[in-house]
Amino acid sequence: MRISTKLIIWFFISAVSLSALMGYSSFNKNRQLVLDRYKHDLVKTVDILAARLLQGMERVESDLTVLSHLSSLTGHTTPHSSAPEKTRREGGLDDLAIVFRDFVESHPEYLDISFIEFANYGKELVRVNRTSDGIETVTPERLKEKGHVPYVYKARILGANEFYYSNVNLRQESSSVIEANNPTMKVSVPVFNGADIAVGVITIGLALNKLFEQLELGAGDDTDLYLAGPEGDMLIHPDVSKTFGLDRGHRFVIGLEYPELSSFIKTNSKSIVIGGGYGESNEIAAFSKVFIGTNNKAIPYIMGLRLPVSSLLPITTQIRTATLEIVFAFVIVSFFASIMLSRLLTSPINKVITAIRKNADVEQSKALLPLDRHDEVGVLAQTYLTMRQRIDEQIASLKQSETDLHNALDSIPSMVVIVEREEGALLFANKKSEDLLLAAPDSISFTLLRENRDAESGETLLQELQTKGELTGIEVFLPKVNGKDIWVLLSAIQVNYKSNKAILMSCSDITEKKENESRITQLAFYDPLTGLANRRLLIDRLKQMISVARRQNKFGAIIFMDLDRFKFLNDSAGHQLGDELLIQAAGRIKAALRDMDTAARLGGDEFVVVMDCNCSSLEIAANEAFNVASRIRDALNEPYELTGTIHYCSASMGVTIYPDEDLQVNDYIQQADTAMYLAKDGGGNTINFFEPGMKKSASARLELEKELRKAVAGLEFELYYQAQVDVDGKAVSAEALIRWNHPVKGLVSPLEFIPAAEETGLIVPIGEWVLKQACVQMRDWLDAGMPLSHVSVNVSNKQFWQPNFVTVVKTALQEAKLLPQMLMIELTEGIFVQDFDDVVEKMSELKILGVAISVDDFGTGYSSLSYLKKLPLSQLKIDKSFVRDIALDASDAVIVETIIAMAKNLDLHVIAEGVETEAQRVFLLSRGCGSYQGYYFSRPLPGDEFFKCWYGQCQ
Repeated sequence: MRISTKLIIWFFISAVSLSALMGYSSFNKNRQLVLDRYKHDLVKTVDILAARLLQGMERVESDLTVLSHLSSLTGHTTPHSSAPEKTRREGGLDDLAIVFRDFVESHPEYLDISFIEFANYGKELVRVNRTSDGIETVTPERLKEKGHVPYVYKARILGANEFYYSNVNLRQESSSVIEANNPTMKVSVPVFNGADIAVGVITIGLALNKLFEQLELGAGDDTDLYLAGPEGDMLIHPDVSKTFGLDRGHRFVIGLEYPELSSFIKTNSKSIVIGGGYGESNEIAAFSKVFIGTNNKAIPYIMGLRLPVSSLLPITTQIRTATLEIVFAFVIVSFFASIMLSRLLTSPINKVITAIRKNADVEQSKALLPLDRHDEVGVLAQTYLTMRQRIDEQIASLKQSETDLHNALDSIPSMVVIVEREEGALLFANKKSEDLLLAAPDSISFTLLRENRDAESGETLLQELQTKGELTGIEVFLPKVNGKDIWVLLSAIQVNYKSNKAILMSCSDITEKKENESRITQLAFYDPLTGLANRRLLIDRLKQMISVARRQNKFGAIIFMDLDRFKFLNDSAGHQLGDELLIQAAGRIKAALRDMDTAARLGGDEFVVVMDCNCSSLEIAANEAFNVASRIRDALNEPYELTGTIHYCSASMGVTIYPDEDLQVNDYIQQADTAMYLAKDGGGNTINFFEPGMKKSASARLELEKELRKAVAGLEFELYYQAQVDVDGKAVSAEALIRWNHPVKGLVSPLEFIPAAEETGLIVPIGEWVLKQACVQMRDWLDAGMPLSHVSVNVSNKQFWQPNFVTVVKTALQEAKLLPQMLMIELTEGIFVQDFDDVVEKMSELKILGVAISVDDFGTGYSSLSYLKKLPLSQLKIDKSFVRDIALDASDAVIVETIIAMAKNLDLHVIAEGVETEAQRVFLLSRGCGSYQGYYFSRPLPGDEFFKCWYGQCQ
């Protein structure tokens, strides 16, 4: 198509579009002016209707004012006792009923009028109702007490000339004349007597539909009237089914039809106009707020009118017709103008085109182009000549850029190779590709793509590239390149290079990055001390093995082990030697395993071994697990050389078999842990298999721990006291013994809960409580006149090792106002095998303070004569295990005699516990033991009973 034809079409289309746009804009502006005028008129009409509604409500207020000032009202508000006065009262009420009937007859919108006095619970005195048969005066027996309804008790607090308006309701106690879809309202005013005291209330029940009929008469034939209550409930609506009424199963609020009114109700705006704008709906609606009520108690209602835009069609049709006539005339003129303008413009341009076609180079163009013209054609010719010169310059520049690009690719640190797509012939390679691979580019150009494959699909990278069109960020391992293994990050894309279909590959050396990732993996999944797998890697591998075992119906085993008495080594020799032992133990465990098994360190001295699931039955798996566990146990029992010293260490082991039922990974570890704890409880250095009963035992242990924590928080403990007597049987001191008063089980023996308290650390707060309570009890006994020398309190090793133990003792004594000499602390022999110097230091502090120290259960632990010489002790207590058979077993007798003799030589007081027979007491007395404790003298008793039992003997 010639350019002249294109110009004609373009000019014509532009002119038609412009005229249509102008016509459309003019039509809409005129249409909008008409709509704006009608919106203004609608707002004024709504205001007029609102004023009519307010006038109607003012008439109601006026009638109420007249009725409230009737002289006959104030004389009939309080009943009198005399018969004549009662007669006058009833006669006055009859006159009042006649007045009420006249008002109801003359006002069709009145449903009822009643007078209610505030006395007698708001008793109605007179009520006149409108019924379907006429007007009736309600008989006295039908009158009701109304003190509970809002229009009575709320009107009571109003002042003179103040009115109460109720909400619009479905039922308002009105007469049966109320029909469906006809809401009602109560308006009331207080009645004052001569002393300006409110004595009653006059109320009128309004049938709002009668009041609204007058509004609809002034709304116009083309408009629809709306009236909504304070909450948006429809009172007047063009569709009767959407109005407020008894036969509606739900509310219909005006916000459903006009969402803009939902926010308008909540604002202080007086009016709003909806619709009527450019491109909006085919209707105009105006709404205003009407406040019905007195002063600040006025209730806002919403009144509105809707006008269909279709009623304005005659006016807008005239505007549209005039606009179309103007547009059509402009289109005809534009057509002929387009033809003339096209011919004027294209003639010189065609000459330039002809000249350009004949020219092959710049010099010929200068001779033939009309460069001497000073109009647009001359500019076009000059522009062509300039463009031709720039193209020649750019071609030369591109050639130089290609050379520079090759030099830049040679200098970048990545390998860049371009190869032919089908045969792999080298098209370009930068210098880095030769340095990196130490080979000629011809021999490695396709190596990366042809020989590296996707592990899952088996597809080569070359096939993946041909499918996807590009590869990005592929990590490729190249073994033995330039004498070492390297990793490269490969990206490749299909390109066209010098008219060849080619592949551009870019590779970066990421060997150092991969080595760093390997180190990070080592830190994330392996224990830094022993090099074994950590908990995270153990869980991951165990999940895999359990999954494989269930899928292949095979069995494996888990061995959970804990080094025996490792904490003693750590505490006594230091953490450095402890770490050395852990490293050696980890090496022995790993050496005792098979290649397919996994060893892990969970933390501290806990190790776990997961045996591969290659056993066909539970029995085979159990036997295999026992063999492996035995090898590990034997290896761990070998002596350890730790920084020039020899140390021996064993391990307690628990074994469980997987898979079993639908258990989770942590459940299996917990089973093995439970079995290990039972092995440790059995003395250690043993192998114990998990059995279902263990789970119950572990659950019982956990439940005991949970209940024990509640007991500590709720102070469910109490102290019993057992007398310590002299040779005459007189109580000279008492030992405090703790009892757990369980809310369900009753008294629980310390033998049941003290081990759990020791294991969980709860023994520390329990021990502090016992210490304070014993001191307080001793203070009470002394104040009551009971002359005991001291009270003995057992202290656990864990409590004694607390850094603030001496401070806790001082605080307990100060709070009880007790002298230190009246407290004796009993420690077991196990305390001496730890940091002996620290033990001596703490005992010395207590000795200086004045607190006595006794060695409890002497003879059953680790004491030696060297310890006894260095420790600031006051007393030795002979364990009851020696006293029990003292009269029958010669060995026990010799041990007791030795302890008594040794105590005398060391100037220590000695006491025997567990004395239950006269023969035992006589034997001990004959050997020089002067203090006794046991059931022979008294069982442990609560503090009050202890006082009652021993007070006389003490005196």
